[in-house]
Amino acid sequence: MNTSCVKEDLQKALTITERHISNEDNLPLLKGVFLDARENRLYIRSTNLDTGIELWIPTKTKRKGNVVVPVKTFSSFLSTVSDDRVLLDVKNGNLLITTPSTSTTIKGYISDDFPPFPIIKKPTSLEIPDINLSKELSGVVIAASSSEIKPEISSVLFSIQKNNIKFVATDSFRLAEKTLSFKHNQYHSLLFPFRHIIELIKILEIFPSSLEVVFDAHQVIFNGKTFSYFARLRDASFPQYEQIIPTSFSTEVTLKKINFLKAIRGASVFSGRLREVCFNVYPEDNLFEVVTKNSDIGEYANQIPSKITGERLSINFNYGYIIDGINQIISDDILLRFNGESKPVLIQNPYNANYIYLAMPMKNI
Repeated sequence: MNTSCVKEDLQKALTITERHISNEDNLPLLKGVFLDARENRLYIRSTNLDTGIELWIPTKTKRKGNVVVPVKTFSSFLSTVSDDRVLLDVKNGNLLITTPSTSTTIKGYISDDFPPFPIIKKPTSLEIPDINLSKELSGVVIAASSSEIKPEISSVLFSIQKNNIKFVATDSFRLAEKTLSFKHNQYHSLLFPFRHIIELIKILEIFPSSLEVVFDAHQVIFNGKTFSYFARLRDASFPQYEQIIPTSFSTEVTLKKINFLKAIRGASVFSGRLREVCFNVYPEDNLFEVVTKNSDIGEYANQIPSKITGERLSINFNYGYIIDGINQIISDDILLRFNGESKPVLIQNPYNANYIYLAMPMKNI
């Protein structure tokens, strides 16, 4: 190997690949990153056998070759380099790194033993266009459970239908669903551990791209313009969530997003350990009130002029869940839709229903 590249490109690639190494001390090879220089590209690969990433950056390659080196050592060294370009070479199985001002050698592993990138046999594939997918998925993954006690809710569902694709997550206290227009002639349901989707989001934030999704019953590969990301699918059944999404409502409130956020953040100062806030809805006055009190601190109330239809209501929520939902709405206005004090609130953009967020109320406060 003899190849040179921009240091910043290499650092970005290592930031991602470092997240997919193994933490097992008895597998030192999987703590490494596979470097393969060919055709004026440097292919960089890592895996923990559950997920894996291969991406490439442009280089000037004089001689092809490959090597595996400890990624943490490699990344830490690059962070100390002030030069813009680096030259990578291999000698006696070790990686030589040279810049105009520095040089170092990092001991390598035997590259022939590094696991190859998986090949999916009898795959199904589909194309997802470049639609700021990292942002779309971020609005859904917030509702997934971080606990593996119930794997089916520590997951993100890709529900692929004829005219759309839906991304869905729930932790049983809240639910988020994003619907994107999508032309596909088959129906598929893919369930991912939520941590795998978080990794996909991080990859797309650094390397925005359209995606080719290649999968079978057990695994999937996301192919982007400059990367391939491998992950295993969840062997579980996602809850039948559609039945809990209401289709009619007894009370609807439309209010300014900025006013709503300020009111909830003000209430959070006075909320107790359960993070509770109360919403009072007064249709006759077109007023929406955010209230909370704490015997040790004091109490808070904020009335917001709103457009309200339906019944009067008083209902309690965890303010953290509500803020998470509001922050995903791209609109100056927020629509809150209620069905009584024991049913969830549906939060959405009044002018676009492709994202919905449900939060369950708090009881017995």
